[in-house]
Amino acid sequence: MINNTIVATGGSSQSLEVWQQDLSNGMNVDQNCWTKLFDNSINEEATNIAKGYLPYKHGIGFRVSDRLFAVQGGDNASSLISKLAYFDLATRAWSSPITQGSEPSPRARMSVSMNETTNIAWFYGGRTELTDQSSNYFNSFYYFDIQNSTWNWPDTYYSGGHRPARYGHSSNLISERLFIIGGKTAVHSTDSNSWVQSSGDFQSVLVYDTAHHQAITMAAIGDIPPARYSFSTVNGPDGKSIVLFGGQNATDTQGFDATNDVYVLDTCTLRWARPAISGKPPVARAGHEAIVYGNQYMIVMMGIQNYDSLTGPIYADETAILDMKSWAWVSHIPATSTIATVTSPACRFTFPVVIPNTDGDDGDYNNNGNATVVSNTNRSPTTTQLAVGITFGVLGFLLLSTGAVIFILRIRRDVDAKQNPRWMPSVFKRRNREKLSSRSVSSAAS
Repeated sequence: MINNTIVATGGSSQSLEVWQQDLSNGMNVDQNCWTKLFDNSINEEATNIAKGYLPYKHGIGFRVSDRLFAVQGGDNASSLISKLAYFDLATRAWSSPITQGSEPSPRARMSVSMNETTNIAWFYGGRTELTDQSSNYFNSFYYFDIQNSTWNWPDTYYSGGHRPARYGHSSNLISERLFIIGGKTAVHSTDSNSWVQSSGDFQSVLVYDTAHHQAITMAAIGDIPPARYSFSTVNGPDGKSIVLFGGQNATDTQGFDATNDVYVLDTCTLRWARPAISGKPPVARAGHEAIVYGNQYMIVMMGIQNYDSLTGPIYADETAILDMKSWAWVSHIPATSTIATVTSPACRFTFPVVIPNTDGDDGDYNNNGNATVVSNTNRSPTTTQLAVGITFGVLGFLLLSTGAVIFILRIRRDVDAKQNPRWMPSVFKRRNREKLSSRSVSSAAS
């Protein structure tokens, strides 16, 4: 997303195309007004393309300036695209920036999140290209500084064992923290000298502090979504939440089982919730993209809605709009002349007090220490915990009450008869009657 313009590219191994859609006058799902800016299948001179910028899939893209956006990736990518490539929206030409620092090795299905304030693009994870004979997977946090075109690899202080490599996940930057969720994880086994992969569920969230380079994996709570991959996420309008849509069911290994449900993660507490949404939901899909517009609308685009064993994937052409303030699927976005500002959150994720270790990244996978998921400090007491607490509370009350009764009875037994037992009115009244009787006898005798 550049200003009011959606830019789309990649996703095909046949042709490299660049499309844009201007949202300045609003958007209607029944009128997909896309404009093709570039197509490498047309004559090279007419499209102002240099050789080497070829089709790719499973890469990333981010905004560089008001007229430039960057791409990097993925599977089937050429060397120029694998390094980093810029596309100029005005001249419709590709170029390769001169960069400094250690460039990342070619990879696909990594994530990128752009910090618009510092002009830094944060990357995480990924895997080697599918064409490689031997696969490799990554667990590195690194960033590209747009101001000086420099790659940087900070030391990461990770709390809890050795975090697994991950790819096909999502990454959202909120209050200087990256929240990594879902995707697939890979752990290298030294016994078999191979990678063991599994679907990354939403039972935990990997959080990275971009300011202090600290990372931790913490358990999530609430209404946790079922495991899935190839989903989409955007930042919520409240400035602290992440909104998740769609994806492929990770438990279905035989067919294609996509979903169109919506979940929300509160990044302050890592609590999941499933909001009630009105309106007609879009077709279930996976492998799609989503962007946030006007700090209110989640725009869901493209993707795969089904798979045919003979013809291959069946693509979704429709665009869907989710109003994240009214929680409704809507058909259009009104035109606006104002630029929406991001809401300042009232809270943010707080790292627990733990002793982190400097974690080796990018291929230093010989550490077999399992990653530790830290307990969520915002977890509410469970039913069992409440029952145990109430039981011990009642037992304690009964013990205290019994002790008090025994104490009182013992005092009553040992009390001096000459003392006034003010806590026993019957005894007090009886002794008063005895005194009155003795006085009457004395008066009569005199």
